[in-house]
Amino acid sequence: MKTRLLFIAIAIACLLNADQAKWIQEIVNNANSLKSASQKEVVPLAKSLQMKKFIPAKILVADVTGLDEIWLMADDGQDGNSGDHTSWVDPILTTVDGKEVPGVEAPVTWKWTQWNQFTLNKNHMGEPIEIAGTTYKTAWWAHANSLFCVKLDKKYTKLQVGVGIDKRGDTPQQKVGFSIYAAKPLAWRVQEISTAMDRSFPNEAQWLRQDIGGSHFILLDPTANPTERLVKAINNLAEQQGKAGSHLKTKLQQLVSQNEKLDKFLELYIQAREGRNAMSDIDTILVLAENTLEFVEKSVKLPGYDKKLADLRKRVEVQKEQKTGDWATLGREVKTIRREILFKHPKLAFDDLLINKQPPPTYSHMVDQYLGVRSRPGPGLVVLKNWKSQNPDEIELLKGKLPVGSTHHPDLSYDGKKILFSFCDHSIQNPNHRRFFIYEIGVDGQNLRQITGTKNDSFKRIGDRNTVLIEDFDPCYLPDGGIAFISTRCQSYGRCHGGRYTPAYFLYRMDGDGSNIKQLSFGEANEWDPSVLSDGRIIYSRWDYINRHDTIYQSLWTIRPDGTGTAHFYGNYTRNPCMIAEPRAIPGSDKVLALAMAHHSYTAGSVIHLDTKLGEDGPEPITRVTPEARFPETEGWPTSPYKSAWPLSEDLTFVARGREQLISEGRIQAVNSYSIWLIDSLGGREQIYVDNEMSCVSPIPIQPRPVPPTILSTVHPNDTGKPGRVFIQNANLGRTDFGEKIKAIRVNSIICQPTAAVPSR
Repeated sequence: MKTRLLFIAIAIACLLNADQAKWIQEIVNNANSLKSASQKEVVPLAKSLQMKKFIPAKILVADVTGLDEIWLMADDGQDGNSGDHTSWVDPILTTVDGKEVPGVEAPVTWKWTQWNQFTLNKNHMGEPIEIAGTTYKTAWWAHANSLFCVKLDKKYTKLQVGVGIDKRGDTPQQKVGFSIYAAKPLAWRVQEISTAMDRSFPNEAQWLRQDIGGSHFILLDPTANPTERLVKAINNLAEQQGKAGSHLKTKLQQLVSQNEKLDKFLELYIQAREGRNAMSDIDTILVLAENTLEFVEKSVKLPGYDKKLADLRKRVEVQKEQKTGDWATLGREVKTIRREILFKHPKLAFDDLLINKQPPPTYSHMVDQYLGVRSRPGPGLVVLKNWKSQNPDEIELLKGKLPVGSTHHPDLSYDGKKILFSFCDHSIQNPNHRRFFIYEIGVDGQNLRQITGTKNDSFKRIGDRNTVLIEDFDPCYLPDGGIAFISTRCQSYGRCHGGRYTPAYFLYRMDGDGSNIKQLSFGEANEWDPSVLSDGRIIYSRWDYINRHDTIYQSLWTIRPDGTGTAHFYGNYTRNPCMIAEPRAIPGSDKVLALAMAHHSYTAGSVIHLDTKLGEDGPEPITRVTPEARFPETEGWPTSPYKSAWPLSEDLTFVARGREQLISEGRIQAVNSYSIWLIDSLGGREQIYVDNEMSCVSPIPIQPRPVPPTILSTVHPNDTGKPGRVFIQNANLGRTDFGEKIKAIRVNSIICQPTAAVPSR
């Protein structure tokens, strides 16, 4: 496995500053709001000792007289282990006239739970709740950590409830604490706000961890003294800059003597941190700029830039020798000229960039995330005119043409004039009835048409079953004028998901007008992300599950557009990464770009190149393009995950980059998690576009691209779909050396699973 080097310092140096004025204002506003917290948010009405599995339920009694609502919180018992199975059993509410009623009859108006699981009167497996051998008929059940709100409307005077850990709890050692509040607990609010700020301002959060020993929580906690922490941090940063930091010390003394407010200290902290960063990284940034000029001039000459860089290097050396000057300003100058040079590369000589403004789904799992029921609405397709500028013009292609909804996985036609995409209509009120269908629109916003799910769609299902809602997504243009896509028309389920609605979906194709829909792949689990290789074959991701590990082995396969010639491409015996997704041919190369991702998370992770001349499995064919992002799940969880990469060459790639750590199943990423970046083989990372309110993904340059060859079909036009005959001439002539002669082959018939739940997987 090969890794591109020189990344870490370069990446930090190349990050663009966030809106620092907005950062300061949000800290001040949130800190002031939290300082005005009421006693209801601080002091619980009732609180348990730390509970463990197999301990009988303890009774909590809370006076709820005159309250509109109560908040029930389960924490990790301060042992750092979350995810246990907390139960609030036999809750009894006493009305103002003395009548006792089951607490579960009161509505739950708000909830947050680990793993998104909250149930009434049963655990997550649908079983009766049992604590230390006692079974309970009524209960609120939730994974810890959790918080939920019960509406009372001043109708009650008392709540009595038992608390404990259900029999399905993980281990006897894990602890859980239970508390009841009259308002959302202050500690929860502080954590909620600080986590949101960590996500929205990841660069500043990283600075705070380095300089004050924590992130935004320390600045927002009403019981802490943030100014004192900032004074120490600014002093330390100034000391590290020597004489160049003397002006920071002078300013700091003025702020302290004048007893200035928090915002002034934050402004000075930014100056100190930027200067420290620039001083540390200036040599690396300058080398990157010089290497970038050499790289671009292999394609186009740029007279005058060598002198500009030479002048900057002289200024750097003088500033080092004199130990004075403004390092932050000098660092910004170097980064600006490096960006100018890179953008003059001929591969970037186009005007418009397509992106998709779309929040992550509400479930972080490789299968569930693609379903309409899990989608969240967003503006959808946006064209960035003059994309290289700091403030490109934005054109929303779908505005006023489609209802509020969710847009996924656009693909650009080979002539650069049309866009395929999948869309889920959110004007449908019942989320369980929402689904994706395939649409097309011109890059100029004209000629919108729906391709699947129309009145002309036969909705033909395998076996005429009707057990799964038909959804179509992941469309891509084929060289013969057809469209490949993924669909649930197979009407089956995967075998790994218990009882939740998580259908299987496979590779299909259709004509450009939506007719002649045909299933291409007949797998057992799920398939994703078809695209076309430079030789005309379709490449896609496929999950092999039967008789195998349930988490790893989501690999890449190829198939001809007529459904013949299915073949392994890479990774069917490779454990790391555990899933490979979003494959794309790299223009001018026989390598393939792909994404190393997790099983139990979103489609996001680390960008890789695959060279199958070096093998179809193992680490040798892999080049890590973004080595700073670990392979999710198998190596950990990357802090800046990537997704929806679009290669221009082996050296230049557009990507969406996350501003928060990739999360595992059970949690939801923020709506504004991703922004658009350009990465290069030198280790540079240039932010292209960010919307602080909405995730931006799927960057695609709007320009023509070469059309791969059309592979003529080997299927007889009068094929009636009768069973075919398959023979193997010599099983020992294969793509894998098993170390000994093959004596027999077992053939399994995979039976479709028509229901979600099975007795045992």
